[in-house]
Amino acid sequence: MTNCEFVAGDAYELATLVSRPADLVFMANAFHGVPDRPRLARAVREALAPGGHYVIVN
Repeated sequence: MTNCEFVAGDAYELATLVSRPADLVFMANAFHGVPDRPRLARAVREALAPGGHYVIVN
């Protein structure tokens, strides 16, 4: 794939880990175990481009 960037790191610091705003943040089988879900949702919002999507599969 040439149009994807996979990032590993502290999800609460997502905006500092990506090189540019993301069109899509996909999270599978993990959100239920996040201790501070509102904090993570805010971090994702900060990392998303305008009109970007946050997809959670639990």
